[in-house]
Amino acid sequence: MARSNFNKTIEFIQYHIPALESGTYTLGLTQTTRGTGSDQTGSISDPGGSVADSFSVQKTFAVMGQRFTLDPNKFQSVFPPATHQGDFSNCFPHVVLTSTTLPWQRFLDDSDQTLPQPPWLALLVFYEDEEPTVKQVTLSTFKTANLPATDPNAILFYSFTQGYGEEDSDPCAVIDLPVNLFNQIVPSADDFSYLAHVKKVSAPVEKGKDALPYKKYSVVFANRLCPPSGQCTVHLVSFENMGAYLPNADGTASPSLPAETKYVRLVSLKNWSFEVLSHKGNLSDVISRLNTVDGTPYTSPITLQTPQIEGTDDGTVALNTAFSMGYIPANHYMRNGDTSVSFYRGPLAPYVVSNNTISWPNQHSDDLLRYDPTTSMFDVSYAAAWQLGRLLGLQNQKFSENLYKWKRKNTLNTITQLEQKILGGELEEEAPLQNQSLEILSAEDKLTTILSQAFENYLKAGKN
Repeated sequence: MARSNFNKTIEFIQYHIPALESGTYTLGLTQTTRGTGSDQTGSISDPGGSVADSFSVQKTFAVMGQRFTLDPNKFQSVFPPATHQGDFSNCFPHVVLTSTTLPWQRFLDDSDQTLPQPPWLALLVFYEDEEPTVKQVTLSTFKTANLPATDPNAILFYSFTQGYGEEDSDPCAVIDLPVNLFNQIVPSADDFSYLAHVKKVSAPVEKGKDALPYKKYSVVFANRLCPPSGQCTVHLVSFENMGAYLPNADGTASPSLPAETKYVRLVSLKNWSFEVLSHKGNLSDVISRLNTVDGTPYTSPITLQTPQIEGTDDGTVALNTAFSMGYIPANHYMRNGDTSVSFYRGPLAPYVVSNNTISWPNQHSDDLLRYDPTTSMFDVSYAAAWQLGRLLGLQNQKFSENLYKWKRKNTLNTITQLEQKILGGELEEEAPLQNQSLEILSAEDKLTTILSQAFENYLKAGKN
């Protein structure tokens, strides 16, 4: 794979306020005319008269920012990924949105907003025993359907007025949080401004295409780490008009929260779940555990030990010597179908091996089998290495082609040298050989052709 020379840069931007807030707008235009001349009925006024009138028009339009549901195309990615498993215990979940203004299209409350304007969206992280139930309601049944308590006064509802284009039948997903959990995990008003930002990422532009050399996304972060282990669920929640009820920085309830409140109903715009695996320790922890077995310090050497066979007879001594040299006994399947046991050793040896152990060249792997009369066993180390190299060479098409060309070139060079030696200097000056493609002839055919043509040239030279 070719290495790309493209260097990616990321720029972080604190916020991106939309040019127009979500809502309904009315434009008014008034035109006033003044002049002298005919009046509006077409009669001629006196020279000192005047004509004056005023014309007005009004147009209403709406900026329809998404509010109770979000288009799936608005989501670029989430982290940790949905349904994944991993060590996410030190991660703040976050969501990347394709719209850079979405987190700032609405407000936490109706008070005058000063920059930096806090976002109206937040991520809430729920541990395994805290996960709320997602309930489906409509805008008309928002305050009546699937209530967690019989007394409506015990529930703090998200307050809203239906805007332009919103219908009573529009669906909405909600979650009901116990008030204690609400105060425990919901960010304070001071924290909201730090939980969203915009990132501008440089991107390569394909040649011939008119595209910006960068992409922009908005990012919303959670204020709570994932649990050390277990199932975890994250909800992207709307806090529009909920600013007065946000908990204090110390986790205590807001003074604006009614005392009888038992639950808080919030709009959930997206949710996903994943599993946090138990922390297994870092590299230092893993390596240090190599020195213990079930908590007991490991006293034996951690290096691979050479096997030793008890005994003092010649065979046992020979086997122990082979073991100390790095050899192991392995099953050996002969060409004729017989089976035996032979010694094998890999390319690594516990001592310096002399360079004159074997002779070259060798036509096949059997040339490299070595017989040890002391143990009556073969050493197949070099034979196995030769066969392995041969198979790897044949598997590589480029190497195989180059090897064939090299052998053919050497054969042709040998034939050419033999031709020059037979003909001698005198006959080389006579009539040239017939124009044939010598590369396609075998060595025997080439030699026959050379000898016959040399004989013909000799006869022709004798006649002259």
